[in-house]
Amino acid sequence: MFLKFNRLLIASITSIFLVISQGGYLWTVQACEVIEVDKAKPIFTKKLTIHECEAYLDQIPKQYSKIKRKGILGEIVAKDVMENKLRLGGKNLVSISTLFRNKGCRINRYIRDQADRGLDDIFVVLGADGWADQRYNPIFHESKYDGRCNLKLRNTTTLCQQLSFQWLDGNLQKTYKRTRRADLCFGGTEVVINSCLDCAQKFRNDILWLKEKLQEGNFIRTASLLCADGRLSIYNVNGS
Repeated sequence: MFLKFNRLLIASITSIFLVISQGGYLWTVQACEVIEVDKAKPIFTKKLTIHECEAYLDQIPKQYSKIKRKGILGEIVAKDVMENKLRLGGKNLVSISTLFRNKGCRINRYIRDQADRGLDDIFVVLGADGWADQRYNPIFHESKYDGRCNLKLRNTTTLCQQLSFQWLDGNLQKTYKRTRRADLCFGGTEVVINSCLDCAQKFRNDILWLKEKLQEGNFIRTASLLCADGRLSIYNVNGS
C-alpha cells in the first residue's frame, strides 16, 4: 500500500511539472521540439560565381582541413548575405560577432566550444549606438555546406535537434558560462575601445537578453545551405 501511494505521488508530481509554459510556448520536459525547415519558400537564393567562391576561400586559413574549410565557407557566405542583403523591419542586420568586434571585443571563441560545437551565428538589428537594438527579435542561424545540396539539421545526443528550443537554450547557457574564464578584448597593438571588463559584462548582458527573448518565444530561426555548385539558399525554420 505504501509503495503504491509513493508511485501515485511521483506520478502526480511528474504530471504537474511535465508541461512548462514559456511566454505562449509550451515545452515538455522530456520531448524535444520538432524542427522543420521551410524549404518550399526560401527567403534568399543566389548562385555564387567561381571568382566569388575563390574570394571567400581566400579568407579561410589554408592549414584547415578541406572539410573544415567548406564548413567555414558556408558560414562566411551566409554572414555576408545576412549582413548586406537581408533586413528585419527595414533595418540592417549584423552578426553579434561583427558587432562586438567593431567595439574592440572578440567573442567568437565563446559562442562555440573548443570542439567547435555551438551556435553558428546570431543576427541582431544594429542600433544607432552600434549595439543591438533590443526592440527587435534576434535571429538564431545555422549554416551548412553540403556537396549533395541536402540541408539537414542534426540531432544531438544531449540537446535535441539543432535550432530547437532545447538546443538554443542549452548553448546560450554554455556561452554565458564560458565568458567567465578569460577576457574578451583585443590586446597587443590593437586599439582597445572597451576594457576587458566592459566587453565581458556587455556580452553577458546580451546573452541574458537573448535567453529572455528565447523564453518569451520572441525570436527567429533561419538556416542556410551552400551547395558545391555555388548555390546558396536561406530558409526560415519553424518549431512545434
